[in-house]
Amino acid sequence: ALAQTKPNVLFIMTDQQSYNMMSCMGNKWLHTPNMDELASKGYRFEASYCANPVSMPSRFSLLTGHYASEVGVKENTSAYNNEKVQQIASTDGLGVIFRNAGYETLYSGKTHLYGTKDVSEYGFKINNTDPYDGPAKYAEQILPTIGKNKPFFLFLSFVNPHDICYKAGMDKRYPDNLPEANVRETERILAWQKTLSSEEYKKQIPPRASNPQPITGEHPDMVSMDIFPRSWNNDQIDLYNWMYHRLTESVDAQIGRVLTALKNAGLEENTIAVFTSDHGDMNGSHGLILKNVLFEEAQRVPFIF
Repeated sequence: ALAQTKPNVLFIMTDQQSYNMMSCMGNKWLHTPNMDELASKGYRFEASYCANPVSMPSRFSLLTGHYASEVGVKENTSAYNNEKVQQIASTDGLGVIFRNAGYETLYSGKTHLYGTKDVSEYGFKINNTDPYDGPAKYAEQILPTIGKNKPFFLFLSFVNPHDICYKAGMDKRYPDNLPEANVRETERILAWQKTLSSEEYKKQIPPRASNPQPITGEHPDMVSMDIFPRSWNNDQIDLYNWMYHRLTESVDAQIGRVLTALKNAGLEENTIAVFTSDHGDMNGSHGLILKNVLFEEAQRVPFIF
């Protein structure tokens, strides 16, 4: 009887989605009905900041409550102290804590965490690692049968709008022959953009960032010159901005599949849904794109409970 009284937890995470990239935040340049639905049924926090504006350390902190500095690093790297990672994750991993409380702990999608690829040390069993629609497919498969004997904690980790890192930004670090795993959704949206008339496309281009100037006292080593948009022309900046919004809508549609599966399984009433992202994107603010800097746009994230 006790197990049935515990609520299930559905934890949905996107990658590189800044706090203002939801229509419920007043952004009229994109349509995110599924994120908006979560917000309308719960609490939307407006001053939520990730622990680090880059994926691996942010995710490590989110899943353990520890700073990445405790394992000797602060960025995306394989140079972490693995013994420390195992020690922290085995006691304070989110999945471990819920599993010890009697939950079935399941994970699907992108990992990008210190340690092994299967997230077992964090207390989860992983299923379907395709970061595009893998979590939605897994939710559709597992939700009709789960939660009968014990409550579940289901962590769904989606890749987008992180694909903005690749083709849309004309980032010279990434060649044209990227593997499909990195360009699938970007290529689909770019192909769609080519079907729009120039008038239709112009109507969809969001306004530029209102704070494009470098901060006072900026040093070159504060930002990566490889990803500096200050040399971009208007077409490049517009495409980046447009694509960032479209990729956010793309992941919203995947989240919609998950919420539909939750409803169809009759689990809505006894499931707590959590939604956030690992970090944001500068999207032209201070003349920067992507993340890695301790600025509002890169570090302030959506958080809905």
